[in-house]
Amino acid sequence: MSKYNNTLNNGKYVFQRKPRICRQCHGNSIATYLYGEPNEKAVLMFETGKYAPAGCSFEMNEYQRAWCCNDCGFEFYKKADGL
Repeated sequence: MSKYNNTLNNGKYVFQRKPRICRQCHGNSIATYLYGEPNEKAVLMFETGKYAPAGCSFEMNEYQRAWCCNDCGFEFYKKADGL
């Protein structure tokens, strides 16, 4: 798999590291997903635009949501660790 992207059959873009540019809208504001119940510190992190809430449940699939575009909401995936 290329370190930049690999399109899966279901349209997911898989990266090994955080993408710099959105593949859909070409925006450059990409946020990292944070899993778990947010506390005050997490809410402040979300306000910066560098992080986005991913929910409390973590799915154990081969690919997991890792980043999203702040401009259009497009999601990027990475291969799950340990699978």
